[in-house]
Amino acid sequence: MRRGKPSNHALVGETLAVLAGDALLAQSLEFPMAQLKNIPAQNVLRAMRIFAGAIGPAGVCGGQVLDMFAEGTEGDPHYVRRVAALKTGALIEAAVLTGASLGCADEAVLERYGDYARHLGSAFQIVDDILDVTSTAEELGKTPGKDEEQGKLTHVTVYGVKAAGEMAEKESAAAKEALAGLLEEDDFLMLLPDYLVHRTC
Repeated sequence: MRRGKPSNHALVGETLAVLAGDALLAQSLEFPMAQLKNIPAQNVLRAMRIFAGAIGPAGVCGGQVLDMFAEGTEGDPHYVRRVAALKTGALIEAAVLTGASLGCADEAVLERYGDYARHLGSAFQIVDDILDVTSTAEELGKTPGKDEEQGKLTHVTVYGVKAAGEMAEKESAAAKEALAGLLEEDDFLMLLPDYLVHRTC
């Protein structure tokens, strides 16, 4: 179950579900290229490079592979943080950096947005790991307990729920600190870290 509904592979089979994912990845590059006619070409190309890198072997795909082969790495904090940084953090970082790039941010500002996004992605994944063991299917909109059932290495299995929660709070604070002085305190991006840390689904 995902968001209270059967996942695609349950509805149409694994082959079609994988193909649909491939098609959506291609479309995610095609669509913005057609819409961004009024933005300098170098900014569009930089944004596309950032996004393409985030979904490849140095990003989401690489993180998924590490996640699949986590057996034998039980209790390794470096491994679990590496998986989270690639599997989840890379795409969140890409979303933030592509927006900043298309907004014509300079390199110094991009670096600060990158720091923000890395801490935000870490906080998101830590909370996701916690919710998998503390929430119900009704709250999550998907089946909880899957990580434990599949023997996955998570922040909870390495640190425990309490310590993982404290880590998420620290990552949230670090994310906001990265953009302090650059954005107003009531800006969406400044409010997002706390929202993600205290979410229930």
